[in-house]
Order: sequence, then structure tokens, then C-alpha cells
Amino acid sequence: MMKRALIPIVLLLTACAKPPEDIVATAVPVDPYIRKSCVELAALQMERQQALTELEARQRATAQEDRDAMWAVHIPMASIRGGDKEKDIASAKGELQAIASASRSGGCTS
Repeated sequence: MMKRALIPIVLLLTACAKPPEDIVATAVPVDPYIRKSCVELAALQMERQQALTELEARQRATAQEDRDAMWAVHIPMASIRGGDKEKDIASAKGELQAIASASRSGGCTS
């Protein structure tokens, strides 16, 4: 009987938004970036880094709101409302890794 009571609690706790630093990059192919010039890669890197910074700020707010809601109502409200940006952050991190790899392959300097 105790196991049945724990299942919903575990599901709710795992539904909370992760802090951005705990989100792992998804693999993104280097192919779309490999033929770009160093200037294009640098511009893409700045653009993607800015987008990632904004996503991370939203994710931090969502994670905090989820933690606060778990104390009050035991439901990760921010994640339920669509505030969790984990997939977007993982993708952005993967893109940045692919851009960095293409930059290294192309002999670009920072």
C-alpha cells in the first residue's frame, strides 16, 4: 500500500523543472555549420549564446517557482503551465557545441 502512495509523489517531484546547469546538451550535427565562414560562425555563436542566456534565466525562474509551489501545493505549477524550457536549453547547448566544433575544424580563432 505504501508503494502506491509514493508513486504520485515521485512523479510530481520528477516533474519539477531542472536548473539550467543540470541540463545536458543534446547532440546536434556539425554538418550545417561546417561550410560557414569564421565570421558567420562567430555571429551564430553570439546569437545562440544570447538565446541560451535568456532561456536559462526563464528556466531558473521556473525551477524556483516549481520549488516554491511544491512546498505550498505539492504541484510543480510553472512546469505544468509550460514554463519548463529543458528541451530548448539542451538543444541550444548542443548547437553551441556544434558551432564550436565547426569553428575549431575551420581554424577559426575566438
